[in-house]
Amino acid sequence: MGSKVTWLIVLAFAAFIGFVVWSAQTGGQTHCQVCMTFGGLKNCAAAAGPTIEEAERAARTAACATISNGVTESIQCEHEAPTTRSCSNR
Repeated sequence: MGSKVTWLIVLAFAAFIGFVVWSAQTGGQTHCQVCMTFGGLKNCAAAAGPTIEEAERAARTAACATISNGVTESIQCEHEAPTTRSCSNR
């Protein structure tokens, strides 16, 4: 009897871990790729997030990181409209 309970607990734990991994990989993420132009330079980056707004903001931040110098320019770059923007739910 004890052996069956142990196996049921192990099986339930494995199923729970499997569910957590699966939901983390397919959990309604929105993916965005944006290209930003700032100071005569252009860079593209991709990011994911739970909403289009968050995914786009993360992609803008990543794209602006390499074409701006310092915090002030990064903020200015991030507030510019993207040159291109493509978002999708996966």
